[in-house]
Amino acid sequence: MDKVYDVTVWGATGTVGRLICENLATHYTPRVKWAMAGRTPASLQKVKDQAIKINPACKDVGIMIGDITKEGALDEIVKSTHVVIAAAGPYTKLGGPVVDACVRLRAHYVDLTAELPWMRDIQKKYHDQAVKNKVKIVHSCGFDSIPSDIGALFIADYMQTQLNRQPASVRFLFGGGFGTFAAGTLSSLFTAFAEPGKDVQRINEDPYNLNPPDDRSGPDKPDSYGASYYTAGQTWICPFVMAPCNTRVVRRSQALLGHPFGKSFSYAEGQAAPNFAVAYFIAGLYQLFGLLLFLRPLKSFWIWLLPRIGVPPGNFVKKYGSWDARVVAESEPDKSGKTVTATAILKDKRDPGYYSTARLILEAALCLALQEDQLAAAGLNQGGCLTPASAVGLFIVDRLRAADLTFDIESSNHNKAS
Repeated sequence: MDKVYDVTVWGATGTVGRLICENLATHYTPRVKWAMAGRTPASLQKVKDQAIKINPACKDVGIMIGDITKEGALDEIVKSTHVVIAAAGPYTKLGGPVVDACVRLRAHYVDLTAELPWMRDIQKKYHDQAVKNKVKIVHSCGFDSIPSDIGALFIADYMQTQLNRQPASVRFLFGGGFGTFAAGTLSSLFTAFAEPGKDVQRINEDPYNLNPPDDRSGPDKPDSYGASYYTAGQTWICPFVMAPCNTRVVRRSQALLGHPFGKSFSYAEGQAAPNFAVAYFIAGLYQLFGLLLFLRPLKSFWIWLLPRIGVPPGNFVKKYGSWDARVVAESEPDKSGKTVTATAILKDKRDPGYYSTARLILEAALCLALQEDQLAAAGLNQGGCLTPASAVGLFIVDRLRAADLTFDIESSNHNKAS
């Protein structure tokens, strides 16, 4: 069966799925051929009707029906498209059949997962076959982890190619913003970290747990849950809630890309704080929440507390949502012991949980669908269980800038010998 569509949105009736469809209707129809897919025809038709209101050309958008509980029920959907955008989570429960169909039937796949044990299971089960079939399975293509993964590659590449210095370390510093975490993201995090089995805890604590089996060592230590002063970034920092996923994705990228910045390259994340008091206060709350999360008697309470999947954010979030971050690279010292620091600034005028995430995963999918020849010519991975940086590299940066995200170099400084 020929590939009729560039991208297909699986889970189009969910909140993020609907936002992806809105973006396609607003910015890409009819240039991009796309379809929406899910279980319920009536619900999908409502999403299509809304898309037609945005852009009448969406009358030609396809509707495809599938059910992950029935063997082979996704096959026709996957056969017809270049890239499946999997917007339905949590992926531990709902993602496996979609990945399986994509690997078997040779369609690329992107998702929004932050579920580390599931990602590692998928790698074990499908990586080799995906390499053989030249299928790209790309996890974590939303706010977790495109800003981190592409941001780290962006600033490290700048230091190496423009400043002619070897980057020794990169740190992502979440600055703040306004918005909310998507219900699906929170559910993914809860699924990944609230199961206290020894094997799950061991996997979660290993800083290289997503790396290929023969490449699981390096300078990075387990995540820090305290507060500290980060000299290169000139700020106090405390734990960042998405770091357990983002850091592992970035380290896997470096391994899959062949360690372009050397095997001693280090990566970490934190949230910038205005002073030591705020940093220690947030760190304390983070540690307390971590302890409470693992208490089995409270599991039902946490599940009840999670926002309902499928419930859209309010108009206030849509109007005022935003996020910003700095990504700081520090070089190896030169012969005199001096280092160089370079900083990139990343921003979006959309909230991280829903609107920004929807645009990020869409641009990743379109990069795979429309720029395949460029990605291949650049030597990027042509198949396997990949990461954003190892699948689309810096090609996505121009797409993100065109989508009104900021990816810019803020500064570079020569530091005194220590």
